[in-house]
Amino acid sequence: MKSRIFYLTQHFYPEAQAAAFRATESALLLHEAGFEVVLITGYPNLKAERSKNKYRGKLFVKDDYRGLKVVRVYTPLDTKKGAFIRLLNYFSFMILAVGAGLFLKKPKIIYASSPPFFVSVAGLIIARFKKARYVIEIRDLWIDFALLLGQLRSKPVIAVMRALEKITYRAADRIVVVTEGYRNHLVGRGVEEEKISVIHAGVDFDKLTLGDGERIRTEMGLQNKFIIGYAGNIGLAQGLEVVVQAAYLLREEEGIAIVIVGDGAERLRLVELARQLNLNNIFITGPVNRSDAADYMASFDSCLVQLLKDPLFDLTLPSKLFECMAYSKPVLLGLGGEAKEIIEKSGGGLLFNVEDPLSLVRQIKALKGHEQETAKVGERGRKFVMEHYDRRQLVNMLGEILKE
Repeated sequence: MKSRIFYLTQHFYPEAQAAAFRATESALLLHEAGFEVVLITGYPNLKAERSKNKYRGKLFVKDDYRGLKVVRVYTPLDTKKGAFIRLLNYFSFMILAVGAGLFLKKPKIIYASSPPFFVSVAGLIIARFKKARYVIEIRDLWIDFALLLGQLRSKPVIAVMRALEKITYRAADRIVVVTEGYRNHLVGRGVEEEKISVIHAGVDFDKLTLGDGERIRTEMGLQNKFIIGYAGNIGLAQGLEVVVQAAYLLREEEGIAIVIVGDGAERLRLVELARQLNLNNIFITGPVNRSDAADYMASFDSCLVQLLKDPLFDLTLPSKLFECMAYSKPVLLGLGGEAKEIIEKSGGGLLFNVEDPLSLVRQIKALKGHEQETAKVGERGRKFVMEHYDRRQLVNMLGEILKE
């Protein structure tokens, strides 16, 4: 008899972001491994999807995706333009996910994937009512990062969230984290080390499809350019202003273009900064669908992966690092910790100081001027990820943990 799992994740297909990709692929692989997976997720955070009749006027929608049972709950569309609508988005998911979970057939395991942090709270409530095992996946130190970036300032709110965080950690039968740094951080916070497991993000090479990069190059008029690309969230944590500053320093270099793909709280500010600097060598596209995202990735000659310079961010390991390396793209990395170790061990990229645009410019020129060696750098990165971060192997490890 298959073990029944409630997989709680606020982001899922067809959203085109790292959290949705990871949740979608992981849930499918768990399904292939013999688990009965029921996805509890939010409405797609895409205007085109929201306009479909099946979502109109409903709080819950039952769906099916490649054999997975999917229950979608209403969440306000997150425009990423204000804290209030974002919090409303998080709280509505937490409340309605609990409502959905309580009326579904009892599972053996609740697997709550955070962030947002409130997903783990919803998972705990369902687990207690359903008398099920409770497992948290922590992909982001959400509260810590919000404090660092000044997004949480109210002392009473911080106290409540820290208390809830402690309760969820203590109640969890197992905690799955995505980096060794996160494990060490939680142990330092008093969480029992024996119930923490590290399962990195990785890449499912069977589902890795190379897009049509030439289409993107042609549409953007960049056929003969060396393209430095960034794809992902454009938020405070990414510190992408340094990339615009680097584009300014490269404005006289005819053969180099920078493309930023994605959306987030900082996108419009970066667009305005590029406009003020009168730059014609940097392109900020806004959000794209998953198919177009693959095409953009194929068009890149090198990928940017970076976060603000802070010891807390050095604990993290962006999933886009593995994806860029899997596509044989040399990585320009502005990050320390485990990510830096991976680049140094693999030889799959170059390091730069995320606070210094000149540092980034030097590394861009190093890649641009040595195309044959650049290709070898990309191949070394791909080989390393295939050997150490194949998502199928990593999800098999997760499956064994859940079977316990």
